[in-house]
Amino acid sequence: SESGSWGFWGTVGGYASVAWPLAMIAIAEATGRSLSVWQAESGEPLLAERDTLRLCLRPERAWLQARCDQRFEQMLAQGALAEVRSLAEQRLDADVPVMRAIGVRPLLAHLHGQGTLAEASDVAKSETRRFVKRQETWFNRHMVSWNCINAQLNININRRVLVPVFVGS
Repeated sequence: SESGSWGFWGTVGGYASVAWPLAMIAIAEATGRSLSVWQAESGEPLLAERDTLRLCLRPERAWLQARCDQRFEQMLAQGALAEVRSLAEQRLDADVPVMRAIGVRPLLAHLHGQGTLAEASDVAKSETRRFVKRQETWFNRHMVSWNCINAQLNININRRVLVPVFVGS
């Protein structure tokens, strides 16, 4: 969502070409190490798997899709179309990450006279659903040992006890 000078798609004041280098500089200044150094490390987990209860909270697909649609409508109401118009005015290359963000291409097509805003919105929502599906596929492949919690799966997690730890107790 839009917050301060950050736009909907991670742009700074509407300038996509500024956002990524600023993020890399901020990481390096804050940590004294470049982003590439951080990404090259494969650190040890802070908690051993045997000492944790790993939960993957997965809402029902219909609810999630409706929520994604609602969020896109909110973005439109809060100025997403104006932000895409600003991106178009910058004449950025189509391969710049912000130009590949979900929803940008269909809104650009609408701004160029290719379809209605409702049609562009439908396409953007469809892109979002495909992205959610890819995320679900990733969860299924990489979080196999995790306990997925949703309405369809009635997982018995009573075999482990969750005990809160309070500082000073």
